Amino acid sequence: LGHRHRTVSGSASPIPSAPPRTRSPWLTKDYEVPKGLQFPIISTLFHDSVVASDGHTYEREAIIRWIQRKREYV
Repeated sequence: LGHRHRTVSGSASPIPSAPPRTRSPWLTKDYEVPKGLQFPIISTLFHDSVVASDGHTYEREAIIRWIQRKREYV
């Protein structure tokens, strides 16, 4: 986007913009997700985790789909 300059009334000194963002090292593919923070079925970071009555943590969307499918067969 480049640098933007803004003039405050009565001042000719430009205010520099924030430095460009860099990608966080936490988002690189080489980073290993700690076991307690990943969804074990697909080994990705939990996005919207829930703890079920069995005490296990699941990704909300995945457990809802599983429950719905299970109900279809009953």
